[in-house]
Amino acid sequence: MRTAATLPHADRAAQSQEKISAQLVADEHGYNDYDIAGHTCVHRACVPHEMQKGDYFNVYHGESSKSGCRWDGDLISSLRKVAA
Repeated sequence: MRTAATLPHADRAAQSQEKISAQLVADEHGYNDYDIAGHTCVHRACVPHEMQKGDYFNVYHGESSKSGCRWDGDLISSLRKVAA
């Protein structure tokens, strides 16, 4: 998985301009489960209830792929740093 830091400049700019939204669909078993819209690759995120900056949470993309995303204190801001 590439992060915004490894993307060419134009790709980073496009990623930061996206209108990303998250809708909470479940908050059971110690996680908030979100459907993600408007991201180039991520369609779901599962964020533990006890997140601290620098922790990683799961993001889902493609048909059946899962990756880690670093928490920066805000879901949308953290997701902007994830790229295909």
